[in-house]
Amino acid sequence: MPATVVSPPDPTIGAMLIGSILGAVAYGFTASQGYMYYTRSLKEPLPIRLFVFATWLFDTANTAFMTHMQYHYFLNNYANPAAFMTPVWSLVAMVLLTAVVSFMVRAMFIRSVYQMSYQNPVPAIILGLLSSFNLVCGVIATVKFLGIEDGDFQNIKVFVYLDFVSAIAADISVAAALLVYLRSHKGASVKTQSMLQKLQMYIIGTGSLTVVIAVVALITFAAMPHKFVFLTPFMIWSKFYTNALLSSLNTAKRANDAVVSVSLNNVTTPRYPGQLAGSNNTQSGQITTGPEITIQRITESDEDLKASYPLGKGL
Repeated sequence: MPATVVSPPDPTIGAMLIGSILGAVAYGFTASQGYMYYTRSLKEPLPIRLFVFATWLFDTANTAFMTHMQYHYFLNNYANPAAFMTPVWSLVAMVLLTAVVSFMVRAMFIRSVYQMSYQNPVPAIILGLLSSFNLVCGVIATVKFLGIEDGDFQNIKVFVYLDFVSAIAADISVAAALLVYLRSHKGASVKTQSMLQKLQMYIIGTGSLTVVIAVVALITFAAMPHKFVFLTPFMIWSKFYTNALLSSLNTAKRANDAVVSVSLNNVTTPRYPGQLAGSNNTQSGQITTGPEITIQRITESDEDLKASYPLGKGL
């Protein structure tokens, strides 16, 4: 009986494995941020905590599907390169979950824009429409992925482009709106101004990361649509959305923490009631001179700082 000739696998399938490893590492950072949030936000309203938990849960499911995808291709279909030509259901589910996670994270930041604009609905509506369009593109791309056979990506290229481009446009718009409103607000204290500046840096950092990842995925898919290189940035994409939300929540939580200041002033105070400071009485123990310790609890409650909280003033 003639031996069966197995064609060699595409050399870029390693990008899928690299994406899984990087995705697992990124999920570790996300889990750490989530632990920090839930141990420090016991007083947060329940709807907020549930919404954040749902976002983290979707990202966790995304990571589980990523693991299943690796098992399907590299173990169940070992020495079967043809299996890579058809997307497994877990890969298709990752496309949908990434769209859902990005939509939920943007919704939180759009609410912050709404609060910082003094509840002006126009900016929030515009940003919401952009984000909703990206969600629709993600759902359509998911459906189109289900119909792929023999690695034919020609019929879905337009929808993949729309998914990436709409995500880039929505992320840039939301980040720009947050920066504009944060810069227009002036805190009442140095502490407030400092924390607003830190929030701006977090927005620039986390927002630029999601945009850069989307741009890299878009370029690699456009240049090599029949290769697997674009999967490396795509598989870590949702992790950076979730991490952007949790890290900004933790930063804003620290911004709202109380500041305790201790002032030490050398004053002359009587040891016993009724003794007057500066008395000429020389009896031992009646007059003492020492530091007076004053503890003052200062709480940053500026409306500008509250509005900068990505969840606004509460649901």
